[in-house]
Amino acid sequence: MNKVLFNFHDLVLIVVIIEGLILSLMTIFTKRNLSNLLLGLFLFLSAAIAFDVLIYWCVPLRDILAELSPALFFAMGFAYFLQGPMLYWYTKSLLYRDFHWKRADVLHLIPFFFYPFFIYFSVYRHDTGYQLTLIYDYLTMSRMDHFAVYIWAQKLSPLIYGIFAIKQMISYRRRIENTYSDTTHIDFSWLNLLLWLFLLAWVWALMTHVLAQFTPVSVSSAMGVTNNYLTLMLVNALVVYSLSHSGVFSGIHMESPVPASEPEVVESLPPTYGELLKNAMQENRFYLVVDITLEQLADKLAISPKALSATINSDFGQNFFEFINYYRVEHAKQILMNNLDKNLDMQSVMQESGFNSKSAFHRFFKKFTQMTPGQFRKKYLTDAEPDGKHASV
Repeated sequence: MNKVLFNFHDLVLIVVIIEGLILSLMTIFTKRNLSNLLLGLFLFLSAAIAFDVLIYWCVPLRDILAELSPALFFAMGFAYFLQGPMLYWYTKSLLYRDFHWKRADVLHLIPFFFYPFFIYFSVYRHDTGYQLTLIYDYLTMSRMDHFAVYIWAQKLSPLIYGIFAIKQMISYRRRIENTYSDTTHIDFSWLNLLLWLFLLAWVWALMTHVLAQFTPVSVSSAMGVTNNYLTLMLVNALVVYSLSHSGVFSGIHMESPVPASEPEVVESLPPTYGELLKNAMQENRFYLVVDITLEQLADKLAISPKALSATINSDFGQNFFEFINYYRVEHAKQILMNNLDKNLDMQSVMQESGFNSKSAFHRFFKKFTQMTPGQFRKKYLTDAEPDGKHASV
């Protein structure tokens, strides 16, 4: 009678392994750039971790591999300590167009470099009998002090880097608003969602490990299986996202000015900078350029982007995004007040004021006037027609 090698839950891990390997090669070699290289390595590591889980919990496969070589059971442990850094670097490579590795980045690889020494002294230097004991008695192994620390490190490493990656996203969103006047072409929602889902998966894996110490095996086993399905979903979602949204990040420089809420030492600026900026905005109406950036405006004013950002932050108490859109709202108000036609098209007002997004137009109009454009228009018409006749403007 043929013995069943894999059950349905094992097949989920096998799919992750196969997809991870194939997609990692496709990602790396289809379009050769740093982001794709990091994504490909991340997918390969996801496949390696799925294989590590599979050989431990698929009993028939474990028996086969134990006969071949017990060393196979510890060969993929390194992947846990590289997966987090890869996702973190992949996120940074998408957000910052000048991202590159620095010497300090080697520090992220310390756990990975330490892993071979740990496995050698904990496992490989012992005889085959000892190694088989570890393989077939996972619970006993996990309660050994040095292995307990190792397993905790496995669970915490990707979780910590998931938090780092999300912090990068938050910082990016703040920086982008201090660099661009229009962010409708920049879509970071998909990556942001995926990072949070990966963080959820890693939190779930940590909870599974914690609860395994206090609950029946059936509970932690069910949670582990659930995590396998979540991993399959996330690997596929990450690939789909990367293929369909690879161009949505304009990418800013890593040294782009930070908002006022992020403390930065800036040399004192001449008081004339604020006046220069104010006059330029009123006379030249740079805010009507739909996609004007901080760098472009700084170039027009012949000052550095850093000085311009500091001036906007200190003299006007706003970031670049808010500053430009404030002037756009003021321009829209003038159009509404100077044109008393009740049938005036708000889409035209929006476009003539430099806005490229209806949502941004309404959001900033309400932010600076406490009214929607329609409410402002209605109020002004009422004030302008006290006797049912148009007042002169």
